[in-house]
Amino acid sequence: MVKRELKIPLRKVENGVDLCLENASQFCSDARVLCDNMSLDHALASCIFALEELGKAVLLKTRATYTLKESKDMLIFKKEKPEEIYFNSFSSTYLSEKGYCWKDGKKELKEVNPFFDHLSKLLYASHTLYIVTHRNVVKSIEDRGFESDDEMDETINNLLKEAYELNVYDTDFRELALYVDYDQEQSAWKKGSLKLSQAKLGKLLKNIEDSIKLTRYGNL
Repeated sequence: MVKRELKIPLRKVENGVDLCLENASQFCSDARVLCDNMSLDHALASCIFALEELGKAVLLKTRATYTLKESKDMLIFKKEKPEEIYFNSFSSTYLSEKGYCWKDGKKELKEVNPFFDHLSKLLYASHTLYIVTHRNVVKSIEDRGFESDDEMDETINNLLKEAYELNVYDTDFRELALYVDYDQEQSAWKKGSLKLSQAKLGKLLKNIEDSIKLTRYGNL
C-alpha cells in the first residue's frame, strides 16, 4: 500500500540524492551488459528503472530548494495534483491515458504522491534527459559542414526526432519489456516484442548516463 504522506528531514536529502543516482548508474551498467548480450527488452526495462531513480533524485533536489527558501526543515510528500510537471510534459499521449481520471463525468488530473508514482518520477527525469539529448545531438554534428543555418537546423531536428523514436515515457514499453500476459481471446500466453536496435538503445543509455552526471555535478 502506498503511503499517503512521507516526511524527510532536509538534512537527509543529500544522502538520498546520492543513493538514487548511484542506483540509477547501476541500472545503466546492468542495461549495458544486457544490451551487449542482445537482451534488448530487459535492457530497456533497466533504462526505465534508471530514469525513475534519476527522476526521484531531481524531485528531491527540487523540493529541497523550495523547502530551504521557505526556511523549513522537512520535505513532505503527499497526494497532490502535479499540474506543473504534467502540463509541462511533452508526453501528451501517455498522459492522456495515465495522468488523468474521470470524476463526476469530468476529466481531471489524478492525485498522486510523486515520490512513489512511476509517471511522476519519469516526468521529473524528462527535462534533464531532454537537455542532455539535445546537447549530445549538437555535439554529434560539430565537425560537419553545413551550407546554411536552415540545413543545420533540419539536421538537428531529424536527429532529435530519431532520438525520441524510442520514447521511454510510453507505458507500452514498460509492459512489453517486462511482462508475460494471457490473451483470453486467443487462449494463449504472450510476451511482448519490441522493435529495438542495439545502436538506438546504446544512444539512450549514453543520454541517461550523461543526465545522471548533469544532476550530480551540474555540468558535463
